[in-house]
Amino acid sequence: MTPHLRKKLPLDFGTVDIYNDYVIATFNEGLLFDHSHMEKLYEIFHLYFPDRPFGYISNRQFEYAIDPTCYLKENDAPWLAAYAALCYTERSYKSALFERKFYKHRPYKPFYTLETCLEWIVRRVQNHYKEKPPVGR
Repeated sequence: MTPHLRKKLPLDFGTVDIYNDYVIATFNEGLLFDHSHMEKLYEIFHLYFPDRPFGYISNRQFEYAIDPTCYLKENDAPWLAAYAALCYTERSYKSALFERKFYKHRPYKPFYTLETCLEWIVRRVQNHYKEKPPVGR
């Protein structure tokens, strides 16, 4: 079964693809991802997932840097069930492992394949439903 892409959002620093249970963000080559970029993502999360669990996948197709202090702030996305990093190189995988030390709010795991990444994210979203069911469901 192919996931249904609900919306493709072009941003000045990359793109965010919105699916039913998760988002996939792909950032521009050479970007320094900082607090302002994180705030923009939170706006998107609140708009598309205001009252139900979802997962976040960082598609590390291009090389970019992340200010790890972005992860130290309390998570402004209460329905975010899990964070995954889809890595294409050993370097990006090691960077994701380093960033995970700073991200304490939700499960975070790096992967090398989209298939394993999606399996893990969907399981986390389903488990989040069991732990904290959305209002009205």
